[in-house]
Amino acid sequence: VYSYDYGDGRYYCHSRFTEGNVYIQRANDAEISELSRNMPIMAGDRIWTEDGRAEIQFDDGSIINLDAGTIIDFEAIGDSIGRYEDSSLIKLWAGSIYATIFHDRDSSQNLQVQTMAGSISLLNRGSYRIDLGDDYSLRLTVFDGLAEVSNNRETAMVRSGQRLFLEPGDQIMDPVDFANAEIDEFSEWVMERTSHFSQTKSVQYVDDTLDYLVDEMDDYGDWRYSDD
Repeated sequence: VYSYDYGDGRYYCHSRFTEGNVYIQRANDAEISELSRNMPIMAGDRIWTEDGRAEIQFDDGSIINLDAGTIIDFEAIGDSIGRYEDSSLIKLWAGSIYATIFHDRDSSQNLQVQTMAGSISLLNRGSYRIDLGDDYSLRLTVFDGLAEVSNNRETAMVRSGQRLFLEPGDQIMDPVDFANAEIDEFSEWVMERTSHFSQTKSVQYVDDTLDYLVDEMDDYGDWRYSDD
C-alpha cells in the first residue's frame, strides 16, 4: 500500500497507468516531463494528455481516468484521515474525466472538480463522468452515486441515472434521466481498465475495502501459502 504522506503536510496521489503522450508540469517549475507510472502528483501540478490517456489514484482508492485532450490542475490533495487536507480539488480546463469513488465521504472530504461553468462535488461512492465542450460547456453524468453542482447563484443535486448540462454563466437547470449510457472510445477504455479489478488473482485474498489495489498486487508479487 502506498505511503501518500511526505511528513511535512504534503499529500500526493499517483499515476497508476498511462498510455500515449501524457505530460506533467510541477508547481513553480517551467520544465515539462512525461508522466510515467507510479509518479507522485502533488498540489500545484498540472497534467495534460495529448493523444494519450491516464489513470490517477488518491490515497482512499478513488480513481480518475483522463481522456485524450484533457487538462487538469491539482489544486489540493486531501488525505483520507483529514490530517492535513480534507478535500481534494482539481480544476478541469478541457477534455473528459471519469471518476470512480470507492468509499462514501462526508461533506468535508469529497472530491471537488471546478470548471468554467460550475463546481462539482462528488459526494458518494459511485461512478461519474464529466465532459467539457470547446465552449467550456459542462456535462455531468452520474452512473451511480450523488453529486452536487453549483455556480455563483444556485445549487443542484444530481443522482444515479441522471445527467446535467450547464453553460458558463447560465442558470442551473434540473438534471434529466437517461436510460442508457453512451458508449464511445473513452468509456470503452475505462470499462477495460475497471474490469481488471475483478479479473486478478489477488481479489480472492484481500478484503473488499482494498479491491482497488488488487491489480497492482498482481503486478508486483504473487501469493503463497505459508505453514507458519
